[in-house]
Amino acid sequence: MDKKRAVELLIQAVDEIPHLKTLHYQNDEIELWLDKVGNILRAGLKPEDYGKYWPVSQALEILKGVYEDNIYQEEYLKKITDYEIALRSILLKYEIVGMEGKREKGGEVEKMDKKEAIQFLRAQLGEIPTLAELPYNNDDYPLWRNQIEDVLGNVFDRDSNEYQRFAEAHPTYPRTS
Repeated sequence: MDKKRAVELLIQAVDEIPHLKTLHYQNDEIELWLDKVGNILRAGLKPEDYGKYWPVSQALEILKGVYEDNIYQEEYLKKITDYEIALRSILLKYEIVGMEGKREKGGEVEKMDKKEAIQFLRAQLGEIPTLAELPYNNDDYPLWRNQIEDVLGNVFDRDSNEYQRFAEAHPTYPRTS
């Protein structure tokens, strides 16, 4: 499966998340959905993308069993939200580095140039005041953090000072890949 088709299928999967959130935590649809998304990631994208999927899907599997109170329903909703964050982060990565066109070379995505990265990072700096006003347990911060981390890793290198400084400054939401 090519990357473009995989991303299209992931977008459809993310669009199904609001429906999954309306279901009881003991439902069969979540297992089918997890399998579908896992297959899309394995068949069409890179192994590190599957690495974002795996820990969250395992956390949802742990919730399977015989439970009776609202705590488990809340935990189910939290895990679905974590999963949504992981998938949106993967989609943002492919949006940032591009799917086709000028950055596509021999099936591998060419690195974003530093000028584009600086423009992107400046725009992200403008998001900080908004993020600072959100409650601690929000969905926007992890997306924001992972998006920046992907750009830094793409433009520089995961061993670079730029990447390491950012990772050290934001240790509270570790990467799952």
